[in-house]
Amino acid sequence: MMTLFSNPIILFGMVFLAFLLAGFGLAGLLERDDGMQRMRTVGQAGADDVEEEVQTNLSLTYEDDRPAALRMLEPLQKRLAQSDPKQVSAARQRLVEAGYYRPSAVETYFTLRIILGIALPIVAIIAIMTVFVEWKTIEKLLCILGAAAAGYYLPALAVSSRISERQKSFKLGMPDALDMMLIGVEAGLSLNASMKHVVKEFGHVHPVVAEQFQIVTLEFQAGRSRSEALNGLARRMNIPVTRTLASMISQSEQLGTSMAQTLQVMAQELRMQRMLDAEKTASELPVKMSVPLVLFIFPALMAVALVPAVLGVMSFFGSIN
Repeated sequence: MMTLFSNPIILFGMVFLAFLLAGFGLAGLLERDDGMQRMRTVGQAGADDVEEEVQTNLSLTYEDDRPAALRMLEPLQKRLAQSDPKQVSAARQRLVEAGYYRPSAVETYFTLRIILGIALPIVAIIAIMTVFVEWKTIEKLLCILGAAAAGYYLPALAVSSRISERQKSFKLGMPDALDMMLIGVEAGLSLNASMKHVVKEFGHVHPVVAEQFQIVTLEFQAGRSRSEALNGLARRMNIPVTRTLASMISQSEQLGTSMAQTLQVMAQELRMQRMLDAEKTASELPVKMSVPLVLFIFPALMAVALVPAVLGVMSFFGSIN
C-alpha cells in the first residue's frame, strides 16, 4: 500500500479524480430539480389525468434541502462571489435561461466556481511537484494561473453552452408547436388547452418547448394573466421568437383580432426563418470545409500523388549511378 501511494503519478491521479468527483457532485445539484420533475410528470400524464396531476403538483415551492457542505460554504461564496448584487442577478437570469430553477442554483453555481478555482490549482501544484519537476518557474506559474482561470470560468462556459443548446432546440420546435396550437384553436379549443396539447405531444420530440409551455400553463392556472405568463416565457428563453410571440398574442387579445390568424402568421414567419437559417448554414459549409481541406486532405492527396513519382525518380538516378 505504501508503495502504491509513493508513486507520484498514481497519487496525482487519485487527487485529480477526487476533485473531479466533487465537482460533478456539485454540478448534479443543479440538475436535481423537484419542481421540474413534477412538471415532467404532468406533461407525461394522459389527457384525463392532467387536471388532477396539475392540482396535485401545482406547488413549485422548495424547502431548504441543500447539502450540509453547501450550507457551510455559504458565507465564503457570498463574500467572494456574491458581493455584487448585479452580478448575482445576472447569474440568476443566466441559470434560469439554462433551465436551472432551484432557489439554491445561484449558490451552487458560485460555490462550484470557487471550489474548481481552488481545486484545479492544487492539482496543478501537485502535478508540478511530482511529475513536471523539470519545468521552469515561469512555466509552473503559468500552469497554476491557467488552472485557476479554467476552474473558475469552466462552469460559466458550461452554462453558456447549455443556454445556446436550449435556445436552438426551442427555435427548432416552435414552428411545429405553433402549427399544433393553430389546429387546436381552429378546432374550438382555448389557447390554454392548445398549449396543454402541445405539452402532451412534444414531451419527447421537443422537450424544451414542452417544458416552457408546461410552465406557462401552470402559471395560467396559478392565476397569472396570459400576458404576464408569456412575458415570463420571453424572459426565460431570452430570444426574439418568444418576445415576438408574447407581444403578438397580447396585441391580439387587446385589439380583438383572430387568435388563429395570429398563430398562423407567426408559424409561417418562424418556418421561413428556420429555412433561411438552414440555407445560411449550408452556404457556410464550403468556407468551413476549406480549412481542413487545406490542412489535412490536400497534403494527403499530394503525398499519395507525388510519393510514387519521387521514388521512381530516385530509383532511376540510383540505377544510373
